[in-house]
Amino acid sequence: MNRATSPKQGPFGGFRKKTYRLEELVRQLAVLVPRTPAIVSVWVRKRLDPLFREEIMVAVARTNACRFCNFVHGQWALTAGLTPEELERVGRPGGPSPDPERSLALDYAQALAAADFGAVPEHLERQVRERFGAQRQRDIETVARVMTLANLSANTLDALLSRTRGVPSGHSRLVDELVIGAGFLVVYPVMILLLAVMQRRAPWSVWRDFLQSGQDP
Repeated sequence: MNRATSPKQGPFGGFRKKTYRLEELVRQLAVLVPRTPAIVSVWVRKRLDPLFREEIMVAVARTNACRFCNFVHGQWALTAGLTPEELERVGRPGGPSPDPERSLALDYAQALAAADFGAVPEHLERQVRERFGAQRQRDIETVARVMTLANLSANTLDALLSRTRGVPSGHSRLVDELVIGAGFLVVYPVMILLLAVMQRRAPWSVWRDFLQSGQDP
């Protein structure tokens, strides 16, 4: 289970986003490997509507304060049909929602991420189970777990970047940041390239947009 931290810089100047240590990453991978058939069903066979899936991922990225994933999946959500105004509301507290079912799913996914996939409020668990059924509830949780794995890996890279500016993390170690950060650096350009293909844009144009987006979610 990942130690809860403030999403940004702490009162004493330390880097305070949630990050991974190597042993935590291994534990989370061990949870996800048995869910490979569900992951294939959700992403490849589209057992969940792709737009719905991307909304969950954006909401979780915002909970975990991951600027890398918030940008990419926000752009994918726009490409899938979300409007900029709808995207701005995803995962935001108190934001109006014309779709109570989607709002319930996002609340649940964010509660899971915030609780490090421990216990969430009983009434929320019950509402999701009654509204979606056991399989879809598990699919929502799987999406949230996959997104959290990506988020905390990206945040660990961010911790390395922060360390080079003299603001080390209070949780991750240099070896965590180098190994996990290197892994994420392999994956992220591929994500940018896929997004560029989807949007029919040059990859450097998408990368420029990411750099200009600049701020944490």
